[in-house]
Amino acid sequence: MPDVLRVGLIAGLAGTAAEAGTARLGRRLIGTDALVYDPARLAARLTRHLVGHTLTDRQAAVMGIAMRWSYGPSWGIVAAAVSRSPRRGHVIRRGLALGGVITAFELVMLPAVRATPPLAEWGRGEIVWDAVDASAYGVTVAIGLALRRGCRPGWRWRSPSLSREGV
Repeated sequence: MPDVLRVGLIAGLAGTAAEAGTARLGRRLIGTDALVYDPARLAARLTRHLVGHTLTDRQAAVMGIAMRWSYGPSWGIVAAAVSRSPRRGHVIRRGLALGGVITAFELVMLPAVRATPPLAEWGRGEIVWDAVDASAYGVTVAIGLALRRGCRPGWRWRSPSLSREGV
C-alpha cells in the first residue's frame, strides 16, 4: 500500500473516531437524539431521494455507520495526498483549515444533494456543531499525519532530527 494511502487512512480513521465522539457530545449539548447531519439521517434521506426506497431505522443506522467510516478515512487520504512537507506549518492551524474545508463542503453539498434539509432549516447549534465536529476531525488528522510521518508532536511540524532546544 502506498505510504500516502496508508498514512491518510490511519489518520482518517483516528479523525473519524474523534468526530464520532464530538457528535455524541453535540447531541447531548444541543438536546436532540440526532443532529440534522447524523449519518443515519443522511443515509435515509439519500436513499429515499436517489432510489425512492425508505430505509428502516436499523438499515439507516447500518448505512450511516458505513457512510461515516468510509467518508472520514477518504478525507484523511485526501489530506495526506495534498499536505505539504511535514517540516513546515502549524499542526493545529492545518487541522482547523481542514475542518473549515470540510464544514464548507458539508454546508453546501449536503443540502444540494438533499442529504439534509436546506441550510435555512438547520438549527444554529447544528451549524456550529458541524464546524466543531469537522474541526475535531481535522485537528486529529493533522496530528495523525505528523505522528505517522515520524514527526514529534508539538505545536509545529518538527523533523525528528531537530532537538527541542534548536527549534
